[in-house]
Amino acid sequence: MLNEAKDGGGGADGVRRGRPSRASIAANDQEFIHSLAKGLAVIEAFSASSPQMTLSEVSRRVGLSPGSARRVLRTLHLLGYASCTGTRFELTPRVLQLGYSYLNSLPVANLVRPRLAELTEELGANCAISVLDGADTVFVARTTAKETAREPLNVGSRFPAHTSSAGKVLLADKTREELEALFADREMEAFTPKTLTTVDALYESLAQVRADGWALNDQEAMPGHRSITVPVRINGKALAAVGAGAHVGVASLSRMHSFLPSLNAAASDIAQLLQGQGAR
Repeated sequence: MLNEAKDGGGGADGVRRGRPSRASIAANDQEFIHSLAKGLAVIEAFSASSPQMTLSEVSRRVGLSPGSARRVLRTLHLLGYASCTGTRFELTPRVLQLGYSYLNSLPVANLVRPRLAELTEELGANCAISVLDGADTVFVARTTAKETAREPLNVGSRFPAHTSSAGKVLLADKTREELEALFADREMEAFTPKTLTTVDALYESLAQVRADGWALNDQEAMPGHRSITVPVRINGKALAAVGAGAHVGVASLSRMHSFLPSLNAAASDIAQLLQGQGAR
């Protein structure tokens, strides 16, 4: 599962590796709340590979003093966002409410579910709406076809953008300089032998995505999985991406290409829905 494809380690400003250092930019802002930034950095430090950590491990990973890390963890514990067993801390399900509050407030999540369900039934494939978050794509809506094998992916699941068809669609509008800046502090990790691992290779592939108006992922994110995705454009900007995916055993390349008319129709419908609601 690529929910946490990269560990959430951080530097002195408490920002996860591979993401823009907003904390450093805000350092001189008089309204910047440093204690809140520290708390969020500690939450982000936990990952699939580090679901439990001691105080000193959190301190090292986030770049906080032991005293600051202790106060943050104590606060999270008292508020129900973290639990403690012995000397080890872990997040609780209450943290999910932070993400669900955002996802449930998005028009792109609330409005598209019925249309996405229709698309899934029509194609017999798992379908999803994704948005770009830094160098990752995030599912904000997803529907699963009855005839497909269940995958451990849900709303909120993240993929490194360079590995996914949704990521390529959403990165395609960026300039070479913007791509270089986005991946300057982010390793383009190879998850399969087909994964693109350099900005040069990614930029070259994005030229084809721009020309085609869609992107194909043929086992670049996960072995045995294919997906095809088109952009949801509003006023010329790719606000989101809608795609369909399936296992290679049931989804030949020709079948994936046959999804494009339905995907484009769904993208057009979703764009109209969002425009009618004043998409943000």
